[in-house]
Amino acid sequence: VPYVFPDVPEYNYVDTLVYEKLRKLRISPSELCDDEVFLRRATIDLTGRLPTREEYETFAASEDPEKRISLVDTLLTRKEFTELWVMYWAEQLQIR
Repeated sequence: VPYVFPDVPEYNYVDTLVYEKLRKLRISPSELCDDEVFLRRATIDLTGRLPTREEYETFAASEDPEKRISLVDTLLTRKEFTELWVMYWAEQLQIR
Protein backbone atom coordinates (compact mmCIF):
# COMPACT_ATOMS: atom_id res chain seq x y z
CA VAL A 1 0.00 0.00 0.00
CA PRO A 2 1.53 3.35 -0.97
CA TYR A 3 2.24 5.68 1.93
CA VAL A 4 3.04 9.37 1.81
CA PHE A 5 3.98 11.15 5.01
CA PRO A 6 2.21 14.53 5.18
CA ASP A 7 4.18 17.75 4.98
CA VAL A 8 4.09 18.92 8.60
CA PRO A 9 6.14 21.71 10.19
CA GLU A 10 8.90 20.83 12.65
CA TYR A 11 9.20 23.36 15.44
CA ASN A 12 11.99 21.72 17.44
CA TYR A 13 14.15 18.62 17.72
CA VAL A 14 11.40 16.69 19.50
CA ASP A 15 9.17 17.08 16.44
CA THR A 16 12.01 15.80 14.25
CA LEU A 17 12.48 12.69 16.39
CA VAL A 18 8.75 11.99 16.65
CA TYR A 19 8.21 12.42 12.91
CA GLU A 20 11.13 10.10 12.13
CA LYS A 21 9.54 7.39 14.28
CA LEU A 22 6.11 7.95 12.75
CA ARG A 23 7.59 7.65 9.25
CA LYS A 24 9.21 4.32 10.17
CA LEU A 25 5.89 3.08 11.53
CA ARG A 26 3.98 4.52 8.54
CA ILE A 27 1.67 6.50 10.82
CA SER A 28 0.43 9.98 9.99
CA PRO A 29 0.60 12.53 12.82
CA SER A 30 -2.63 13.73 14.42
CA GLU A 31 -4.12 17.07 13.52
CA LEU A 32 -3.39 20.05 15.75
CA CYS A 33 -5.73 20.04 18.76
CA ASP A 34 -7.78 23.05 19.84
CA ASP A 35 -6.70 25.34 22.70
CA GLU A 36 -9.00 23.76 25.28
CA VAL A 37 -7.62 20.27 24.65
CA PHE A 38 -4.04 21.57 24.58
CA LEU A 39 -4.48 23.32 27.94
CA ARG A 40 -5.91 20.18 29.54
CA ARG A 41 -3.29 17.82 28.11
CA ALA A 42 -0.32 20.07 28.89
CA THR A 43 -1.48 20.75 32.44
CA ILE A 44 -2.12 17.07 33.20
CA ASP A 45 1.14 15.92 31.58
CA LEU A 46 3.36 18.50 33.26
CA THR A 47 1.72 18.96 36.66
CA GLY A 48 -0.49 15.91 37.14
CA ARG A 49 -3.64 17.96 37.65
CA LEU A 50 -6.44 19.56 35.66
CA PRO A 51 -6.34 23.30 34.89
CA THR A 52 -8.43 25.53 37.13
CA ARG A 53 -11.37 27.50 35.80
CA GLU A 54 -9.29 30.68 36.11
CA GLU A 55 -6.42 29.14 34.11
CA TYR A 56 -8.88 28.04 31.44
CA GLU A 57 -10.50 31.46 31.16
CA THR A 58 -7.14 33.26 31.03
CA PHE A 59 -5.79 30.90 28.36
CA ALA A 60 -8.97 31.03 26.29
CA ALA A 61 -9.07 34.84 26.40
CA SER A 62 -5.44 35.28 25.37
CA GLU A 63 -4.85 36.32 21.78
CA ASP A 64 -1.09 35.82 21.99
CA PRO A 65 -0.02 33.65 19.02
CA GLU A 66 2.61 32.03 21.26
CA LYS A 67 0.31 31.34 24.21
CA ARG A 68 0.95 27.59 24.02
CA ILE A 69 4.69 28.11 24.36
CA SER A 70 4.11 30.51 27.25
CA LEU A 71 1.82 28.01 28.96
CA VAL A 72 4.42 25.24 28.79
CA ASP A 73 7.13 27.60 30.10
CA THR A 74 4.87 28.58 33.00
CA LEU A 75 3.96 24.98 33.84
CA LEU A 76 7.63 23.98 33.86
CA THR A 77 8.33 26.53 36.63
CA ARG A 78 5.59 25.24 38.94
CA LYS A 79 6.17 23.30 42.13
CA GLU A 80 3.74 20.61 40.92
CA PHE A 81 5.97 19.90 37.91
CA THR A 82 8.97 19.26 40.13
CA GLU A 83 7.01 17.12 42.58
CA LEU A 84 5.40 15.02 39.83
CA TRP A 85 8.66 14.29 38.06
CA VAL A 86 10.63 13.65 41.25
CA MET A 87 8.00 11.07 42.17
CA TYR A 88 8.10 9.55 38.68
CA TRP A 89 11.89 9.15 38.66
CA ALA A 90 11.93 7.89 42.23
CA GLU A 91 9.56 5.12 41.14
CA GLN A 92 11.59 4.36 38.01
CA LEU A 93 14.83 4.18 39.96
CA GLN A 94 13.13 2.29 42.80
CA ILE A 95 14.20 4.82 45.41
CA ARG A 96 12.51 4.13 48.71
